[in-house]
Amino acid sequence: MMRKITLFFIACVFNAWCVSAQTVFFSEDFGTGCSTASLATSFGWTVSNTGTNDPGANRWYVSATENGNAVGACGSQCGSNRTLHLGANFFTIDGGASYYESTPFFCPGFFPCSETNKRIESPVINCAGYSSITLDFQYLENGEANDDQATLHYFDGNNWLFLHNLNKTSGICSPLGTWSAFSINLPPSADNNPYVKIGINWTNDADGLGSDPSFAIDNIQLSALTPLPVELLYFNGNQNNNQIALNWETATEINNDYFIVERSDDGSTFYPITKVEGFGNSSTNIHYEFIDKIIKQSYYYYRLKQVDFNGTFDYSDVILIKFIFKNPDQGILIPNPTTGITTLQFQSELNDEHTIVLYNQLSQQLKLTSYRAYNGTNSLPFDFSYLNEGIYYLHIIRNKTSISTQKLIIY
Repeated sequence: MMRKITLFFIACVFNAWCVSAQTVFFSEDFGTGCSTASLATSFGWTVSNTGTNDPGANRWYVSATENGNAVGACGSQCGSNRTLHLGANFFTIDGGASYYESTPFFCPGFFPCSETNKRIESPVINCAGYSSITLDFQYLENGEANDDQATLHYFDGNNWLFLHNLNKTSGICSPLGTWSAFSINLPPSADNNPYVKIGINWTNDADGLGSDPSFAIDNIQLSALTPLPVELLYFNGNQNNNQIALNWETATEINNDYFIVERSDDGSTFYPITKVEGFGNSSTNIHYEFIDKIIKQSYYYYRLKQVDFNGTFDYSDVILIKFIFKNPDQGILIPNPTTGITTLQFQSELNDEHTIVLYNQLSQQLKLTSYRAYNGTNSLPFDFSYLNEGIYYLHIIRNKTSISTQKLIIY
């Protein structure tokens, strides 16, 4: 059966985001099951006569009497993977991609003649919103030179246009045929066209010289280069006092729902810290910013997750921001809240003695630690797991002056 799907593959690079992707927007694999002698018209396809068709003319079927196989495999019959194929309508009805070719001696008279000129046409395919469209499929074919053959055609909404004379594929698999891959770019008139059809025209005369297989096709796909939701010009950040300011700008937006700003302590594991609504659709530059006020360490990694309206998302490049505390001795506790194990991290511009004092909410001193700080980042681990759950205060004292107080939460 026919199915429509959307898949994204990275196709090019533009700064932090790619600006286009390969989208498979139409797919037809004809389903599974034998369905012997089922006419293609029962599957939503249409047959048009393109010339003389004798009483014994061949017909288009969808069934697994000609089984769909992998590229490079020989043709086979009586499977379960259905294909669209041209088969006989006399002697054997739908024997797979095996056609009836009458001979002048017996036709007309003993047997019906078999001249066939029939084009099988897909349902209408809506290509609106897509450009640079590529048609891909798998097929096998033989016949007789230019007398018995399949040709590929395309409907632009007004006229049927010739695309390609498909090559014979029998090779070492004669007379069963060899499954082969085929790809072609559709004309520009298919771009943004809601009325596209794909057609295969089969022609055979009645001279008795043709050879099986006739023609079979499977796994038809249309794909296109389409823009991703956002063209990102830049994403950067810098320290703003004791905060980090993140800025980014887009050049174009298509169905842009929102951004998620993600942060990481180690550059590996990221977690979301805020959601910023997107502009939706825009062809002008849009500027965004976010202020990260919760700073607990000297380095942070950031990235953007951009999400469009149908849930498709992409990530920006990762940026690293180095943070320098404006008050050199201002400290942070990591983690906080904690079950007891934590590390006091602070900056110092002096090699000097510091005193760390822990108080409870009643201002009762619970612990006193002396520590010689060094110029730069200092890390002092603590184990407070013996404390009851609650709120405590850690004072940093230098030269008998309290320079910082950190609230500690034990849970």
